[in-house]
Amino acid sequence: MEVIAQGVETEAQCKLLEALGCAACQGPLFSEALTLAELEEFLQPEPASALITGSSGSAA
Repeated sequence: MEVIAQGVETEAQCKLLEALGCAACQGPLFSEALTLAELEEFLQPEPASALITGSSGSAA
């Protein structure tokens, strides 16, 4: 059986759970709860120009 720990808030909690054999964690340590619209926006790939300039496309 696989176990996913929910509500993980600190790195220490995550490390302890990992040491106890828990393969996956989720919670505020990684991301607050998102609405569907926020999740869809988060999952959109960044334009290549943002990766090069470190911004939303405009060079500094």
